[in-house]
Amino acid sequence: MAMTGFAGRDAARTRATALGVLLLCVVALVAGWSRLWPPAVLLRPCGDVLRWREALSMLVFAALIVLQLWRLFVTASDGRIDGWAYVFVGGVYFLGVGMGMHDVCNRLGQVYRGAPEAVTASLDFFDNKLGHWVFFAGFMLTSVAGGVQQLRHPLGTDLPWRWSAGLVGLSLPLMFVMLTNLMFEKTGLDLGVIAVVTLTIGAAQVRYRVGFRRLPLLCVLYPAYTVAVAGSLLYWLMG
Repeated sequence: MAMTGFAGRDAARTRATALGVLLLCVVALVAGWSRLWPPAVLLRPCGDVLRWREALSMLVFAALIVLQLWRLFVTASDGRIDGWAYVFVGGVYFLGVGMGMHDVCNRLGQVYRGAPEAVTASLDFFDNKLGHWVFFAGFMLTSVAGGVQQLRHPLGTDLPWRWSAGLVGLSLPLMFVMLTNLMFEKTGLDLGVIAVVTLTIGAAQVRYRVGFRRLPLLCVLYPAYTVAVAGSLLYWLMG
C-alpha cells in the first residue's frame, strides 16, 4: 500500500506497528478464550491446585503479551531507547505481577472456599484489590510510555487513508477484549483509569502538536480505549 511520500522508514514502522498489534490481539483473544471458554484439557491439574489454564496465563500468555508490548514500544520509539524505556519496563513488570496475583489468588479462593474468614479476606485483597491496582498501574505506565514515545517520534509524513483505516480496524479485537473484561465488572474506577490514560496521551498530543495520521500506534489505542469506556457505560445504563 505504498504511496508517494509514504515509503522507506515510515512504511516499515507502520507495518511493524500493524503486525505487532495483530499479534497482540491474537494472543489476547486466545488468552481470553482459555479463561472464559476453556476446553476440558486446560482444567486439568497442573501441580497442586493450579490448572493448566492458570499456568498458561502466567507463564505463556503473559510473556507473549510483554514481548509484543516491547516490540510496539520500540517501534513507537523509532528504535531510540531513552528514559521512557524505564517507565515502560516498570509498567510491564506491574502488569506481570498483577496477572500472577490474580490467577493464583483467584484459583486459591475457588478451591478453599471453606477456609477461615481471615484467609479468604486476604485472598480477596490480593486478587480484587492490590492485584487489580498493580495491574492497572502497569496498564497506565505502558500506555502512557508508548503513547508519549509515539508522539516524540512521529512518522515523517501522514499515513495514507487506507493505512489509517486499517489501523483503526485493528483496534476492533482490542476493543472486544477490553469490553468483555470491563462491561460485566461494573467497576467505574477501571473506566476512570482508562479515561485518564487516554486524556493524558491526548494532552501530550496537544503539547507536541502532532497530527493523528502521523501516529500509527495511537490510531489503535485511541479508538480501543474510547470505545471500551463509552461501550461499558452504555451497557450499564441500558442494563
